[in-house]
Amino acid sequence: MVTDTSVYLGNLNWVGDEFVYNAGVGMVISQQVEQNNSTVVERMKTVFERDWHSHYSKTLQEQLGVQCFAQGHFSHGY
Repeated sequence: MVTDTSVYLGNLNWVGDEFVYNAGVGMVISQQVEQNNSTVVERMKTVFERDWHSHYSKTLQEQLGVQCFAQGHFSHGY
């Protein structure tokens, strides 16, 4: 997760009870911006924007109707 001033890096998925039943590791990085220096937060924002606007990314609407296997049963993803 990236905000204006911080970034959270971790190995857990942001769904359901992931944080309840799974152990994981994560860290929050918050840095002051110094002139002419790139921060980890700025670099992560750049990577996020690159991936978000990539021609490989898909909108969620395109995924409606795709069958997903979740928690032992099939759902239509909507």
